[in-house]
Amino acid sequence: MFSGQTSLGRILVVDDEPDVRKVVRLSLEKAGYDVIEAEDGQQAVQEIKNGENPLLLDVILTDIRMPKLNGLEAIQFFQNEFPHVSLIVLTGFPDLIMATSLMKNGIID
Repeated sequence: MFSGQTSLGRILVVDDEPDVRKVVRLSLEKAGYDVIEAEDGQQAVQEIKNGENPLLLDVILTDIRMPKLNGLEAIQFFQNEFPHVSLIVLTGFPDLIMATSLMKNGIID
């Protein structure tokens, strides 16, 4: 964001692929969002716990298959600790069973 501009919201992007995070971050920033990045679920949890104000987080975009704390485990944490934050799953490995399971747990995108 440029000084003097108002952000449309704060988005946490969680993905172990730096190139994916970069493309998503640049697109979201261009659209007017503040973006926080994390390379895995564990770092995402730390970013939220140590961030300036987790209540100001609007959306979490997360991959599923990541090292350390994977996306499914991170999603459980986010839903328990921050139920007001919308969750969107990004993955390069489409899986109908996993998608169905995520939808049953409140993930709609």
